[in-house]
Amino acid sequence: MHIALFIFILAVLILVHEFGHFIMAKRAGIRVDEFGIGFPPRLWKFRRGETAYSINAIPFGGFVKIFGEDNESLLQDNGGDTSRSFVRARKMTQVAIIGAGVAANLFLAWILFSAIYLIGAPLSVSSILPNSPAAEAGMRAGDHLRSMSVGENTITNLTPESIQVFTAQHPGEKINVTLSRAGILSSLTVVPEKGLIDEDKNRAAIGINMDFVQALPLHLAFFEGFKTTINWLYGTGEALTDLFIGLFSGTTSFSSLSGPVGIAGLVGDAASLGLVYVLSLAAIISVNLSIMNIIPFPALDGGRLLFILVETVTRRSISPKIAGTLNVTGFALLMLLMVLITYHDIAKIIIGS
Repeated sequence: MHIALFIFILAVLILVHEFGHFIMAKRAGIRVDEFGIGFPPRLWKFRRGETAYSINAIPFGGFVKIFGEDNESLLQDNGGDTSRSFVRARKMTQVAIIGAGVAANLFLAWILFSAIYLIGAPLSVSSILPNSPAAEAGMRAGDHLRSMSVGENTITNLTPESIQVFTAQHPGEKINVTLSRAGILSSLTVVPEKGLIDEDKNRAAIGINMDFVQALPLHLAFFEGFKTTINWLYGTGEALTDLFIGLFSGTTSFSSLSGPVGIAGLVGDAASLGLVYVLSLAAIISVNLSIMNIIPFPALDGGRLLFILVETVTRRSISPKIAGTLNVTGFALLMLLMVLITYHDIAKIIIGS
């Protein structure tokens, strides 16, 4: 069930990305030959105007075929109007069409984050008392608390009040806390102590201040959703930069990365905690996809934008053969990277079991 949910989320995110390319190409007057949901073999197909729409058997997102996108379709076209091809369009139009996929993923993240604020955002830690049980356990400001348990006694509907009551009821006992940090679920153990609260020295506490955002009205939810999207965009870009620096400098290994297997596990964990957490994880993955796609690497949107920049600076078109070779090589390297990351994902599961 969790794998099916992961496939569904990933398919929706990829489909939204491709729809961004599709709608921008249409608005720019570029001919779109096909927009497909899933990948062939085709199950159903119909045509509306010059564009074919298809539903396909492999449910991993979708695709869009834009006339002249790879240059070769110009040679294969039978008398079509080549002025409406991608390669004959102005450079800024090409940039807009390619960038629209990234923009679509960011827009979806904004919608999902806004929906979370409409429903009510998860409980998060705003600050931690130095040398407190929470600090010693490794809690950080910004952590989203999911559940707390002592033995079979578990609470999941967390509020500041319910956490205060629960910790006060278990002084000196080990409380297992499940939390989310930057979209990654983890757990730790904290032991409540007395004497941390000035107004009630006899009440056990763990030394945290908490934020709990109640459901917001529509306009505020969209405003907060926009701010959260920008914050995640900045934070993810910064983390990705540090990751690449770490990989090239040898201070970070592939074992620290998560691929489809690891992400599927996160989706399963989020699903067990409720709708808000699934929406949050989907929004975070959507932001990550937008960042990854803008990297200037062949086979990614960023690589295609780099080709356009080179052509603009040199005022010469890149040979379709060279561009094709670079894209195929880039895709092969990305697949190799995915295989390595998946291997480490599986290895971690086996070791953990």
